[in-house]
Amino acid sequence: MAEKKRTSVTPIDELVRALNKLWLAADPPSTRVVAERTGGLVSHSTVYAALQGHKTPRWGSVSAIVRALGGDVETIQPLWSAAYVHLQEHRPRPATPAPSRALTHQEGVEAIRGLTAAIHGLADAIREAAGKRSTEN
Repeated sequence: MAEKKRTSVTPIDELVRALNKLWLAADPPSTRVVAERTGGLVSHSTVYAALQGHKTPRWGSVSAIVRALGGDVETIQPLWSAAYVHLQEHRPRPATPAPSRALTHQEGVEAIRGLTAAIHGLADAIREAAGKRSTEN
């Protein structure tokens, strides 16, 4: 049996479609030209990423792109808001670390002994280094 392809359209898809419609209506300028039209507010790579759907830039960048393409920001803003909410709801969450367990009494004693030995070792090394310095002077 053939596997079904994803047919649902996400808010991100809708935003990308609307941006591309504006871009096509503007006699498709290069992404560098669009970036220049934003007055340097948006890089050409961000314009490209937004048009391709690789990235959903912050609203300030999207609104600058829309203006540069001669579009209406009030029409695009709800699409951007829906895409942003979608991204927040579907972004990968960091893995939750495994809960740590309390040490047993014996493990605690051994840990303290190990730390104590390390401290004594450092103290001996400091004394030895200080002794070498005093004999050098």
